[in-house]
Parts: sequence; structure tokens; C-alpha cells
Amino acid sequence: MLVIDSQGFGLLIMLTVLINTFAMSFANYNDPAAGTSDADTDAYTIDMVPLANVAILLCFCYTVFAILGMGIWSGLLHGRCRLTEFPVRLNFSAADAPWNHAYPDDNWVQTVLTNPERFKCHDSWDVDSVWSSPQSCFWPLDPTDTVGQLCGARSCPIGTTCGSNYDRKGNPRFQDITVNGKVVFSITTEADFTANLNFGLTSFDDVGSSLVIVLQTVTASGWMALAGNV
Repeated sequence: MLVIDSQGFGLLIMLTVLINTFAMSFANYNDPAAGTSDADTDAYTIDMVPLANVAILLCFCYTVFAILGMGIWSGLLHGRCRLTEFPVRLNFSAADAPWNHAYPDDNWVQTVLTNPERFKCHDSWDVDSVWSSPQSCFWPLDPTDTVGQLCGARSCPIGTTCGSNYDRKGNPRFQDITVNGKVVFSITTEADFTANLNFGLTSFDDVGSSLVIVLQTVTASGWMALAGNV
């Protein structure tokens, strides 16, 4: 559900008024009753040409900054604090989960924590290893992090480990939970899907996501949270 606070509601109203005003001005261009003429329309059209050039230049600059961001932070905005030092197995098959499955299953997490080595997803675990295919595993998140903060630059609490649901090449480590052939939950995107992390929309993994960050930064809206995550 989309929640809009009072500030966002005010901005939404202001944006609606501006769009309506802009649309009405175009609708009245050739309306004799409005006192406009073809000359006015031509004047507006001529003024649009330099503005288009400026818009193209801005888009180019934004794209350059987005690509630079990818070169510096690609793949780094996914780390979250975890309860184990490595991914562990699920208590069911993610590719063919039962309809009454539970995830995350607190009882199973507690069982895993009694002896994590026994339930290790890969026997030869290496944080830098490449996962050729997603596995029926998960990496339990720290339940005390109720906000959804990235780790890496920020240290995790004692007893937890900073880890990502993606390997160093960006490959997803875990299978989606599928029931009767239908994906019902994505374990891979679970860690990113929080309001503080913009539900996974802001990262430097691709040009599109990078542009979202650049545009959010230049509007001076929420840039402090983004800077804190980086």
C-alpha cells in the first residue's frame, strides 16, 4: 500500500495544479476567446528549441554521473546484517514449496542458529565465490534492524555478519519461493524491499537504477538517506 505523508500530499497537490495550468495554457493557444493567436503559439514553439537543447545536455550529464556511480558502487548497495556467517538451507524446496510453508520460519531460524555449520548452503563457502545458479537457501536477516539499513560502510552488531543476496558478479544466490508453479515470494530481493532502501529501486547495478539515484539527489529529496547508505 502506498502511504503519502502530509509533505508529500502537499507536493502532490502543487504538482497537480502546475500540470493543469500548463495543460490549460496549451489548450487556449488557438482559442480566440482567450486572446491568443498563431503568433503566440509560434513564440512558444521557438522558445522550446533552446530548452530542448538544455534538457538534452542535462540528460547527458545525469547519465555520465549514473555511469560513474556504477563504476564505484555497483553491487555494493545490497549488504544487510545477518544472523549467520554464511547462507543456510531452507526447510523446504523453494522451487516447489508447499502451500502452507512459512517464511521466514522463526522456529527453523532458531534451529539453524544452534548449529549453523550443519545447515550451510555450500560446504565450501567463500564470500567471493560465484554462484552459477540460485540455491534453495536463505541468509537470515538481523531482526533488530527494523528500519532496513545497509552494511559495509556501517558495522554490524556483534554476533552478526554483513552479507548480500547477490554474489560478487551480481548473480542472485537464492531461488524464489514457488508454489504450484507460481512465484509467491522473492528471497533475493527481500533484503532490499524496505522503505528506507526505496524498495530496491535505488542501486548502482544498472543505468536505470543509477539515474533514479541521480535524479533523487539533484532534487534534494531524500539524498541524506542515500548518502548514509553509501
